[in-house]
Amino acid sequence: MTKMDLLNPKAKKEIEKYLDPDMYSMMEDNSDSIRSKKFKKLTQAICGLIDDYSMVRFLPFDRTDEEGINIVLQHIDFSIQYGEDLEVKEPKDLDEEELNYDEIFQGKLNS
Repeated sequence: MTKMDLLNPKAKKEIEKYLDPDMYSMMEDNSDSIRSKKFKKLTQAICGLIDDYSMVRFLPFDRTDEEGINIVLQHIDFSIQYGEDLEVKEPKDLDEEELNYDEIFQGKLNS
């Protein structure tokens, strides 16, 4: 959700309930309009699915908050699975025969 830097503190607190909405409370708010039992049961199932898998979620974006920008970028990277296809870098193995442990503990081994 952009333009968060333009909101006053009171409005920021008010908008918090929309950033990570509780689907069950929204369904209860609209329960008067749901007349059919089948439709209500379907709506409950959809709300459960959305709530269990966090399918609806917003992140506040304040361009003046560097930490907030990093959080948004981390969520984007996680969503698009950035970096998962990269090869893992293995540490270099040194031959045990060539190691002189006295030099290692004295800090004289140059790697």
